[in-house]
Amino acid sequence: MSSDNNKNAPRFISRRDFLILAVILVFALVWFFSARSVPADVSTQAVITIDQVEVARIDLKAGEPEAFSFSERPAVHFQRYEDGSFAFVESDCPDKVCIRAGKLKMPYHYAACLPNLVVVTIETVGGAPTESMPEVDFVY
Repeated sequence: MSSDNNKNAPRFISRRDFLILAVILVFALVWFFSARSVPADVSTQAVITIDQVEVARIDLKAGEPEAFSFSERPAVHFQRYEDGSFAFVESDCPDKVCIRAGKLKMPYHYAACLPNLVVVTIETVGGAPTESMPEVDFVY
């Protein structure tokens, strides 16, 4: 008798529901991994602006690490790493949000040190701000 009850009991998920969920999962995974990859032929650069004035464009080709500092804000230090990433490593700001932003590598990523009015954005070489990547701006 109990086997008859199991046949008539509603199923939690049907095969069609399972298939729909599987297709959605596949699309989500493809989107997730494609959005995080940069084509090998695209080179990136770190654009450093201080007080809304661009002071440097640093090529992020993988290679030797290099430290940077600029006379406009000598207390703010940057580092280009071997893997082609870029980061704030030292700042005299009180909260250190810029340092905690970590390594920036992907195009359109950015970090800002608002007390020092310093912004670092990662751009593709020859890239300009577009609708998909608005200019980073702040008001003080």
